[in-house]
Amino acid sequence: MPSTLLLEVPALADFNRAWTELTNWLSLLDRVIKSQRVMVGDLEDINEMIMKQKATLQDLEQRRPQLEELITAAQNLKNKTSNQEARTIITDRIERIQNQWDEVQEHLQKRRQQLNEMLKDSTQWLEAKEEAEQVLGQVRGKLESWKEGPYTTDAIQKKIKETKQLAKDLRQWKINVDVANDLALKLLRDYSEDDTRKVHIITENINASWASIQKRVNEREAALEETYRLLQQFPLDLEKFLAWLTEAETTANVLQDATHKEKLLEDSKGVRELMKQWQDLQGEIEAHTDIYHNLDENGQKILRSLEGSDEAVLLQRRLDNMNFKWSELRKKSLNIRSHLEASSDQWKRLHLSLQELLVWLQLKDDELSRQAPVGGDFPTVQKQNDVQRAFKRELKTKEPVIMSTLETVQIFLTEQPLEGLEKLYQEPRAEEVNTEWEKLNLHSADWQRKLNEALERLQELQEATDELDLKLRQAEVIKGSWQPVGDLLIDSLQDHLEKVKALRGEIAPLKENVSHVNDLARQLTILGIQLSPYNLNILEDLNTRWKLLQVAIEDHIRQLHKAHRDFGPASQHFLSTSVQGPWERAISPNKVPYYINHETQTTCWDHPKMTELYQSLADLDNVSFSAYRTAMKLRRLQKALCLDLLSLSAACDALDLHNRKQNDQPMDILQIINCLTTIYDLLEQEHNNLVNVPLCVDMCLNWLLNVYDTGRTGRIRVLSFKTGIISLCKAHLEDKYRYLFKQVASSTGFCDQRRLGLLLHDSIQIPRQLGEVASFGGSNIEPSVRSCFQFVSYSPS
Repeated sequence: MPSTLLLEVPALADFNRAWTELTNWLSLLDRVIKSQRVMVGDLEDINEMIMKQKATLQDLEQRRPQLEELITAAQNLKNKTSNQEARTIITDRIERIQNQWDEVQEHLQKRRQQLNEMLKDSTQWLEAKEEAEQVLGQVRGKLESWKEGPYTTDAIQKKIKETKQLAKDLRQWKINVDVANDLALKLLRDYSEDDTRKVHIITENINASWASIQKRVNEREAALEETYRLLQQFPLDLEKFLAWLTEAETTANVLQDATHKEKLLEDSKGVRELMKQWQDLQGEIEAHTDIYHNLDENGQKILRSLEGSDEAVLLQRRLDNMNFKWSELRKKSLNIRSHLEASSDQWKRLHLSLQELLVWLQLKDDELSRQAPVGGDFPTVQKQNDVQRAFKRELKTKEPVIMSTLETVQIFLTEQPLEGLEKLYQEPRAEEVNTEWEKLNLHSADWQRKLNEALERLQELQEATDELDLKLRQAEVIKGSWQPVGDLLIDSLQDHLEKVKALRGEIAPLKENVSHVNDLARQLTILGIQLSPYNLNILEDLNTRWKLLQVAIEDHIRQLHKAHRDFGPASQHFLSTSVQGPWERAISPNKVPYYINHETQTTCWDHPKMTELYQSLADLDNVSFSAYRTAMKLRRLQKALCLDLLSLSAACDALDLHNRKQNDQPMDILQIINCLTTIYDLLEQEHNNLVNVPLCVDMCLNWLLNVYDTGRTGRIRVLSFKTGIISLCKAHLEDKYRYLFKQVASSTGFCDQRRLGLLLHDSIQIPRQLGEVASFGGSNIEPSVRSCFQFVSYSPS
């Protein structure tokens, strides 16, 4: 506002000051409203914020008379002045502050409505979450109760029925999870501006657990159905296989008789025909090998489940019969081939050696194949590796025998060329042995490579999980040692907060450990290694504990912040003892205190004792002479605030201790309280029976705000604070004048009109607040400033 306009319309200055104070307070309130965030899903946090919003709305309504007074004053100013510029400015400012008031009120009401909706939505989500977690607990209990039982069709059918029923129940119970997810999605979507981490993490955990459960149930159902199908098919397959064995035995007997005929080797055509028939038989034997092994394996499982019953005895006989016939059939086949390929004693010996080697190579290859697949945990793979080492030692032991036999065959073929059947079959047989030997070695090397890689990765995984588990346990031990926030001493809140923040910093690198463990698990999956249930459970446990640890630390920090804010050194909590019931000391968003009377359900800015003091000061209005009356009021105020005990030097020391040298700088409520606390702590040491620190600090703060911050913006200038304290301290008037003049003087010791005006303005506020300003020339200090400089001829450079 132009200074010329202020000179022309002096009353505009008071209007402008009141307008600025109210505008600043509204702006601060609006910023506070927009900056407040709550933990979505935390009912206690939301309820607390709702109470704060309610208190803020009450605070706003209590200030409405101030707005109405400002509007009335503006209307009176417009009526009294003919200056069109002044009238325009007044109109504009009133419209702006009315719009600002309406916006702040609307923001408050919308936020309160949003918080109420958030409370309702969070309550519904928490209830749905509890139901979903109960369902997950029930399903986990059922899964854990499942055990391996009898390997019979009835038992498997019963398990299938149970599993299908559980799968059916899962489809019904999924509604609980879906409801929790839908409500969580609503919270995440509708309240994204607030803190939604709790909802996000809990929802992720529920969905991950549900997916894992569904996978386990589906896999079990599929495995049981496959087992049931095999069990149903087993008797039919066994009968079919035994029937084939009977036919194959007949064929083998006919061939065997034919190969023992005299002069067979001289009939090349007959030998070729018999060899072709033997190859057909051998082809059928090889084609039925897997069938035989499957029947034998499944039969052994069924036998174990039927142990002690008559059915077990009968089945054992049939399996023994099948094994015997199968063994005899293979022997006959080998015998037939031996006879067909025999040509001489030496050739027979070589042929027999090659045949034995081929059988041994095939058996070893089968043995090696049965070691697969690679195990899913380190101990299992370690056992597989031990078996493989023994297998390799066996290969190394057999290698000289195979090499010697092949070398002998090669020499025999070179030195004594064969004719007839010998020449047809001896050399290919040796090549077959050599090929199978190389194949077996490659197979063994490839399996060893897989085991080595798996061992390396699984050992790395085990070391990584052990390291992560240890670090998590250490952090969990620290977390477990935390006292409930409500049990902590107020003075220790900051220390605890720093320790929890330090723990958060210490566990931050664990995020890389968790990622490393999960990456290792993924790499094993890529390699085709299916992790064991033990390892999978460890991974799930570590990931869950990591997430829960993060949530717990963030939640504890939030609780400590809240407690520190409400009860810590900067919380004004120690001032709550300055009032007694039914009164309660409360704090507005800009830290300004106000007082609630729970009996009358009313609030006010003044401390109850301050109200009593003002009432007693009103009794002095009967004193005739204004100077005496004002002096008596000041003395009573001084003694009530215990400032009659404060020396000027002590006041200066306290101000210097808090570095209050920039007189134009504002002081907020906490800075004022800290400075006053220093002053009254000192006075309490000297006058323990006279000074109640919380009461004195609160009363003096109340008085300073009534004098210099009637709009309760929560700020006063340093010069105003000094003027109020020094004016009422214990010192000679001349010493007070010198100190206060020094605060506004320049470095050369001179003071200009503006600085003197500031000092006089702050000084006149004290009698104004006491209702005595009219006796001292009113609140307009311009004439006093002009009179001071009327005869001054020196102007400092």
